[in-house]
Amino acid sequence: MPVIPKRITLIAAQITNALLVILLFLPAFSTQEYTGLIYWLLLLMVISNSIVIWNLQRNLTCHN
Repeated sequence: MPVIPKRITLIAAQITNALLVILLFLPAFSTQEYTGLIYWLLLLMVISNSIVIWNLQRNLTCHN
């Protein structure tokens, strides 16, 4: 199994987080609304992905 470098993982996580934030605030710019569960799941995904990004950045700065 190939090893994915931490830098590529960090960039992918940042792109994913940006897309999740866009999805989170999308109903504010349209007529549709999310149900409460979908909103909280998206918010939880943004928070957990932010923790992953923070850990990756910390590992890259500490070990390189």
